[in-house]
Amino acid sequence: MRRLFARLIKVSAVMSIAVAGGGCVVASWVFASDQANAYSVVPPVQPVVVETGFAPPASRWGVGHRGVDLSAAVGQEVKAIADGVVIYAADLARRPVISIKHGFVRSTYEPVIASVGVGQLVASGQKIGYLAAGHPSCLKTCLHFGVKTDDGYLHPLMVLGKYRYPVLRPVHGWPDGAHNTASYARG
Repeated sequence: MRRLFARLIKVSAVMSIAVAGGGCVVASWVFASDQANAYSVVPPVQPVVVETGFAPPASRWGVGHRGVDLSAAVGQEVKAIADGVVIYAADLARRPVISIKHGFVRSTYEPVIASVGVGQLVASGQKIGYLAAGHPSCLKTCLHFGVKTDDGYLHPLMVLGKYRYPVLRPVHGWPDGAHNTASYARG
């Protein structure tokens, strides 16, 4: 778990630099092979099929999509992504929501009918509830899954190990002889 949170701090710092750069660079995501197992992080549903991607707002209260919508079936089990404690398990805006605190990181799941309660410790991969119908931004049934720190939202797929940290490259491409993207991704 310490390695996961150290990784999240690194990701947060890189994301902050990317945002502060004022659009001078382009962020690209580098696929990471099976990193999730190294950090005891599991996907909340299987398979991981993204219906709606992550689109963080430009400002704290701005418009955006602060998570990802993962395709899933009504009644499908939803699992905790990592060890933590349940801090919310009730309706929010007429939708059932679960929020779990993993150290300084919080994960959220909606619409999920909880099988856990507030204050309960959960383990990575433990069933926390069942998917309900009714997430408004999906044409099909889906799970809205988000990850947040006090500083803002993180890309949920990075936390799952589907991607490593963003690789920043010059807008006009790499100069001749520069390292390729894969070599920069090894941090």
